[in-house]
Amino acid sequence: MGPQGILERGHHRNSVHVPVTDPAPGCAIKRKNNRQEPMLMDETKSYEKLSEEMDQARRRISFLEKKLATLGGTWSHPFSGLNDAFSTKQTDETASESELQYRSLIQNLQETIYVLDVDGTITFVSPQIESVLGYRPEEMIGRPFMSYIYRRDLKEMLNRFEVEGRSGMEPWESRLYSKDGRIVWVRAAISRQIFKDGRYCGITGTLSDVTERRRMEEDLAESRRRLANLMDHLPGMAFRCGNDRNRTMEYVSAGCQQLIGYTCDELTGDRATAYNEVIHPDDRDRVWNTIQSLISLGHTYHITYRLRTKDGTEKYVSEQGNGIPPTDGTITYLEGFISDMSDQYLAESRVRDSFAKLRRALGGIIKVMASTIEYRDPCTSGHQQRVSDLARRIAQEMDLPVDQVDGLRMAGAIHDIGKVAVPAEILSKPSELGPIEMLLVKTHAQTGFEIIREIEFPWPIARMVLEHHERMDGSGYPSGLKGDEILLESRILAVADVVEAMCSHRPYRPTLGFEAAMDEIRANRGILYDAAVVDACIRLFQEKDYRLD
Repeated sequence: MGPQGILERGHHRNSVHVPVTDPAPGCAIKRKNNRQEPMLMDETKSYEKLSEEMDQARRRISFLEKKLATLGGTWSHPFSGLNDAFSTKQTDETASESELQYRSLIQNLQETIYVLDVDGTITFVSPQIESVLGYRPEEMIGRPFMSYIYRRDLKEMLNRFEVEGRSGMEPWESRLYSKDGRIVWVRAAISRQIFKDGRYCGITGTLSDVTERRRMEEDLAESRRRLANLMDHLPGMAFRCGNDRNRTMEYVSAGCQQLIGYTCDELTGDRATAYNEVIHPDDRDRVWNTIQSLISLGHTYHITYRLRTKDGTEKYVSEQGNGIPPTDGTITYLEGFISDMSDQYLAESRVRDSFAKLRRALGGIIKVMASTIEYRDPCTSGHQQRVSDLARRIAQEMDLPVDQVDGLRMAGAIHDIGKVAVPAEILSKPSELGPIEMLLVKTHAQTGFEIIREIEFPWPIARMVLEHHERMDGSGYPSGLKGDEILLESRILAVADVVEAMCSHRPYRPTLGFEAAMDEIRANRGILYDAAVVDACIRLFQEKDYRLD
């Protein structure tokens, strides 16, 4: 009978009709109190025949153990004590006891046992079915097995039973309807066929709930799909490679072709192009050494280098990655991501060039402004340049950032720019200044600030000029600032200005000398002058052999 014989007129629409002859007359379902019981028995069997069938049952249990092992199931073997139970003729009491033990065996299985007749009607199902589908066994016995199968799986199941049912089939997975309407995934198997006097009576099988496992597999597959989709659309190349000089690639994302011109197949496999050959020859050692030094400490790495694409184009790329945690102490693989930095690198290069030009232009402006002051006050020629250099060296001794040092150097070169507003005869007066003249000279800090405040320097140069005569105790001018109210660069300029002035000749006095300058800043360390700045200045002269030119 072909598939058209599966759903015959007069049968339940979901029943299964296995294409065999009618069941033997002696094959009946034992009934008790008008209810089908979970045992297939022949009411006319002798004890010898029952003994033979129990031997067959023992062999079947051994077979089930192997089947269940492939399904991940386990059971205790309550038949272990029945090896000789029916080796000879037994009494009715012994047979009843053996039947109870057989029932115990069924109840102790983790899997559900089911029995179907030739029409696919459930004639027995073990109590475990309630934990799977929510039905009690008596609610399912007498109903077609196919009525519980999810409608989309029904055709496949019919084909399985029609084509493979008589000869047995490998375990399969399908969906069933539960009592509360849920869809439950089960792993099912046909364990054996039931025959009576050579005639086919039905089948027995097992099923177990695999819904949670299927859900986890579907979630994992979806996560992998999303990850693969993300990797394939990222503007760059994700990779996994060996931690070797050749950078042997095990996996690369589809972005490799856009990044370097090579396909995934060209970068992976036995005949692949080694990624190390793509890296610019001048950068290979630096890349290798940097990566090894960082992953050996357990750090991630981030490195920029050049590579040559398949068509010879040179690109700048950024690589971020980490070593795969080792099992034997040796990092054998790297994982990470490589992105194209060429446009960004070129843009940054243009910015750097522009900034360098701006600095040169600012330097030229500063030089012109400094020359203006020296032209107005030739008696102090070179003072601003010497203060600028000493302030720069003090800042370096204090480990200030390079950019901060550079700004301080420029401020030092024009810190007295406000003196352009002071009459030249006062600046070059050969005698001590009177009170009014001194007040005029003291205006140079505020005047200098007003002159350059509108210039957008990348450093607070106007503020440095304004505050270079402030003192830590508030006794300075023009604002009487104290302590940290004064910019650090201004505190450095203050010390450099005093030391240079005392070591130089002035129209109204001879030089006071280097020792006097050192005594001045030591005596007023922490009072007038910042203590850390004083210490750095003294170290320069005493330990670094610095000299004012």
